[in-house]
Amino acid sequence: MTAITALVAVSTLVAGETLPLQKSARVMVVGQGKIRIIGEERVDLAYESTSTVIARVEGEWLKLYVKSEAGIELRCPKTLLAVAIDNPAGEAEAVGLDGEIFIRAAGRILLDRLSGSAVVRSPGGEVRIGRIGGSLRCYSGGGPIRVDSVGAAQIESRGGEIFIGDARGPVIARSLGGNIQVERAEATVEASTTGGSIQIGSARGVKCNAGAGGIRLKNVSGPVRAETGSGTILMEPSRISPLRETFLRTGSGDIVVLLPSNLALTVKAVAHEGGRMARIISGFPEIPVMGLTGQGSLNGGGPLMELDVTDGTIFLRRAMPRP
Repeated sequence: MTAITALVAVSTLVAGETLPLQKSARVMVVGQGKIRIIGEERVDLAYESTSTVIARVEGEWLKLYVKSEAGIELRCPKTLLAVAIDNPAGEAEAVGLDGEIFIRAAGRILLDRLSGSAVVRSPGGEVRIGRIGGSLRCYSGGGPIRVDSVGAAQIESRGGEIFIGDARGPVIARSLGGNIQVERAEATVEASTTGGSIQIGSARGVKCNAGAGGIRLKNVSGPVRAETGSGTILMEPSRISPLRETFLRTGSGDIVVLLPSNLALTVKAVAHEGGRMARIISGFPEIPVMGLTGQGSLNGGGPLMELDVTDGTIFLRRAMPRP
């Protein structure tokens, strides 16, 4: 039996009309203007719009076609299996839903209080996501992407900035020119940008590449690899979780590493002779510097940390004790 009841194959809806739905229903809205879908504790579907709305059952989906730029506000059961918005000329918003979300919209996209996963595509508009419990796949042709809280995330923008507040799963973030910032990640972070900077507040494993921007890594653990063609790299490892093999490299810029006093580590730092500012400054007697090479072990040695700079300075400093 279909998940959509009391509906003929094709019908025209009247504003304020309701349609009974089962929990396993899938609903798609295709239209213009601003399309807003709100999940509630209800068993039917209701909408408000001054536009004509055509409803069709197509396979497992109930599809609602909005015929003008007036848009639509749709209220539906939060337990729907899936919800989709296809809006090639306007905004999209989805709030308070438990199932899968699929969004394609040209204008601003807003999502919040979602329990499931989401797939989002925008040709260049702003994407703003509050809390999403599942995974997120998001692509933008150039607009900024901001995510407050997410499970795992795979995000790509052709030029806009990417911000992630809190991620409970792995993060992959790529931008062709914008800055990338991840405040907190409970798993690995892979980030790359050709022209912006990268900043990570915490992660358990990092792989970063910035074509011409700085990289700032704080409270990171696990394996770390960070490279930039032109920019400074600043790294402060976690004081709690162990650091594993680490490689930091910049072509033009400095490398600054703030090491906790209890970290067991083997360090090899190299400043290449061709750089005008190439040098190494070590704040640790255990890591002596001979010419353009610094090498030694802290606390008996441990995973290898390799530091490589062409035109810049490598600074090895002690991290300040935290209160």
